[in-house]
Amino acid sequence: EGAKGSFIRVTDPGEKSLFDFDNGDAITIDAWVNPASAPKGGNVYILGKGRTSNPGQDANNQNYGLRLWDAGGFLRPSFLFRSRKDGDHAGDWHRWTTTGGIAAGSGWHHVAITYEFGKPETIRGYIDGELAPGAWDMGGATKQAPVVDNDEVWLGTSMGKKESVSFDGLMDEVRLYRGILPEKTIAARYPVEPYSPVLPEGGLPKGKVRVEIVENIGKAAKWPRQYPQPVDVYEEDVFGFFQIAQKYTDTGVRAERSNPYLLRAMASIALPAGKQELLMRVRGQGRLWMDGKVLAEILFGQTGGGAHNEVEHAEAEKSGPALRLLGPGDRETRISIESDGRQHDYVFEMIAGNGRVRTTLGETSLSLRQTDGMHTLLTPSKKIVPLTDEGWADFRKERLTFYAMHDQEQRQSLRAKQDAYWAQRHEQAREVIAQKKPLKQAGIDTLLAASWAKASTAGKQAAGGIDFAKQIKPILAENCFRCHEEKAKGGLRLNTLEAALEGGESGKPAIVPGKPAESQLVSMVHPDAGDEIMPPKGDPLSDAQRKLLADWITQGASFASASQKIEPTALTKDLEFLRRVTLDTVGVVPSAAEIEAFLAEDSPQRRERAVDRLLKDTRWADHWTAYWQDVLAENPNILKPSLNNSGPFRFWIHEALSDNLPMDRFVTELVRMEGGVLAGGPAGFSLAAENDVPMAAKAHILSTAFLGQEMTCARCHDSPYHQSKQRDLFEMAAMLNRKAITLPATSSVPMTTFAGRKPLIPITLKPGEVIAPAWPSLFEKKLLHADQSAAAPKKDDSREQLAALITSPQNERFAQVIVNRIWKQLMGRGFVEPVDDWEASKPTHPELLEWLAREFVAQNYDMKHLQRLILTSEAYQRETRPLQPGTTPDFAAPLPRRMTAEQIVDSLFAAVGKDLDSEELTMDNDGTQSQSAMISLGHPRRAWEFTSLSNERDRPSLAIPKAQAIVDV
Repeated sequence: EGAKGSFIRVTDPGEKSLFDFDNGDAITIDAWVNPASAPKGGNVYILGKGRTSNPGQDANNQNYGLRLWDAGGFLRPSFLFRSRKDGDHAGDWHRWTTTGGIAAGSGWHHVAITYEFGKPETIRGYIDGELAPGAWDMGGATKQAPVVDNDEVWLGTSMGKKESVSFDGLMDEVRLYRGILPEKTIAARYPVEPYSPVLPEGGLPKGKVRVEIVENIGKAAKWPRQYPQPVDVYEEDVFGFFQIAQKYTDTGVRAERSNPYLLRAMASIALPAGKQELLMRVRGQGRLWMDGKVLAEILFGQTGGGAHNEVEHAEAEKSGPALRLLGPGDRETRISIESDGRQHDYVFEMIAGNGRVRTTLGETSLSLRQTDGMHTLLTPSKKIVPLTDEGWADFRKERLTFYAMHDQEQRQSLRAKQDAYWAQRHEQAREVIAQKKPLKQAGIDTLLAASWAKASTAGKQAAGGIDFAKQIKPILAENCFRCHEEKAKGGLRLNTLEAALEGGESGKPAIVPGKPAESQLVSMVHPDAGDEIMPPKGDPLSDAQRKLLADWITQGASFASASQKIEPTALTKDLEFLRRVTLDTVGVVPSAAEIEAFLAEDSPQRRERAVDRLLKDTRWADHWTAYWQDVLAENPNILKPSLNNSGPFRFWIHEALSDNLPMDRFVTELVRMEGGVLAGGPAGFSLAAENDVPMAAKAHILSTAFLGQEMTCARCHDSPYHQSKQRDLFEMAAMLNRKAITLPATSSVPMTTFAGRKPLIPITLKPGEVIAPAWPSLFEKKLLHADQSAAAPKKDDSREQLAALITSPQNERFAQVIVNRIWKQLMGRGFVEPVDDWEASKPTHPELLEWLAREFVAQNYDMKHLQRLILTSEAYQRETRPLQPGTTPDFAAPLPRRMTAEQIVDSLFAAVGKDLDSEELTMDNDGTQSQSAMISLGHPRRAWEFTSLSNERDRPSLAIPKAQAIVDV
């Protein structure tokens, strides 16, 4: 009855009972099964004799067994027995498995096996009343006799009820026969006649093609016997398909279609009277119906072959005038019809994928040959789409626009169901902001001006004394900063007065203003320090340098400089502004039309309106996708993923930015890692190929991307220059893993490395140690306590808890890190550098950083709002000026920036008014290879869509010429 762990046992009456099968005995096992799930790669038992692990029984005494083997996402009926020892024959396992299978969760199916022991050629398998081909795939075919004893017959499990072999679901009418049932008898057990298409109530839409997507069709590479109901329905104009509507989870992130799925397209069409010719092209298995009768069918082509298949050469002379050549992996057939000129119902069906190869459509189409020999895509409307190279290219471009809009509507309708929760979260965040002490000043330009005035005052106070920038900083840079600036050896940094006052692990301040004798910096650079003298290597400080440091501290240890004058640069000219802001928002140089429209507008708000227009531009998502790909280490490989390759979650990034998803929601979706791994969903972030602890790699990315905490060293040991310990990283990794992680030896430094000496790096975790999910103590101390997280929708889900902690409004670091990242992208340098490691530096402009972070939170973590604040400021619109080496940015001018690789490529195409032209990014052009080894990233439209082409080796067959030229740039 489907109860987990339940099974049936039947006792063997004794020697030579009806349950014992030996050589010469014929057997039939058949059953109705409705599997709910199966362990990945598992072999779940329907019925088996022996191998029960009962006391006193041999562990390998399988007389016979009918199982379902999970392979390629399908459960394949499999017959197993053990041959007994006989003379020189030691006994072996022998397994026969069907090549096809059934999908878990697809309902009831009938399976059967017939066999005569000793005659391996007699084996037959059946699925839903139809013969299913198969092969002896373990131990080979044999005439050896099976093991026969008095062990029990078990239904639903084996091997002592081991979970990996236990059936999960429903079974009924399980039968065991002595003898081989005829094929007709077994076929009659599945009394379901092949279906005819069912038209929707109310008829087909006029002038449109109704498209239905059917998932979980039950069997691999086989037409379903029962009429399957669609999960998605939408309309097209013509019978042409290169992609279908995207599937989304309940939360609006990309999900994967079942493999295979069924594409069904139907329309009512009146062909011209007389003899007509239709051309049907498919990638998978396809057929065409007219008024309930099959006119033509194309079966699956050859798959597999490791990309070493023969290349089919299209015969152009047979194709008709300008007809587009048949694509690689596609197959076609011509269908002659004697038309009466009346309306008829045409239904086209195609199975995409076979459970192993990708669910690709190629260039699937149904076209009509015209009187002039040209072919146009079949349509119930007056729309004309020629099946030519130009016609298909135009059709593809037009439909891509349609799918983008259609998919966005679907996505947003699903995400809208969660809007109430996020509105509540954002209201709570505003309440947290409101409770903070009000800031004295607001606005980018106002706060910058205040900082300049403060610096000017400090400079005047330092006038006449020792100048830090000219006299002190060079000493520190040459002798101290290598270990005590970005690094914090001994927990000490000397790059700011605050850090020097805090001191290091000794607990003593490095500098006590006005008191050089109490300043550890002075004592540690003196020869009296002995073996602990600083710097530990090289020449010690001279007497003059030590005296200068002591005098500087006596004067108050001001880090200000009297020689520093802050003079803001002038505002840019209009065209300079337009070029800069267009590149910074949509990633390309402005077009001639955009320049003309901008200059034609005579308004004081011209620049502000340009900013608003560009932030609403759909290209904004294209530009910023490239940035977040880099931050989140998105790096899929189109050929056999290797070390740390991720899935292609780039498409989720792009869709999230297209929808202007609030950043707290963006991070939450990323951390949940839901959706399709290969379909472009955030689940692709979970992949880290060939990594012993993928979630540790992901925890590191999240900590640097959103918390500004570098944890690279903590991957294998405690960090010598940061506060992070290996436990911190692995606790966070365990939260992502949703369960404890056992530290593998490959994620630790072997103690043998140190050959008896004391290690210079701290190692506090040992291989084999179990680390439970927890908010790291490092973050408890520095950011917020675990009980201060935002309310997570699923409190018992550690991923949800982690996302809520990262994005909590009490965690000021999150909002500030995002602000700092955006500021650097637009102004050339962050308030904190490097942007992914805040442990080394303090903000240069803390008041401005805090004001921007509060604005960001108060406006629902809206990245476009944040960018608008910066883009409309005078600070952004000023002329650039390089930052002098060794100086702190005052942002009196933006820093000059290089164009990114993506901006260069996209601008080259934009400047000449051409669309980016590239081949499909795949090594599996004919759709015949395993989706686990070869994926497709589609036809790129913008530079962010490219990736490594995996053809670094000298193999011409891997060349993708157009794409290679672009990637080289």
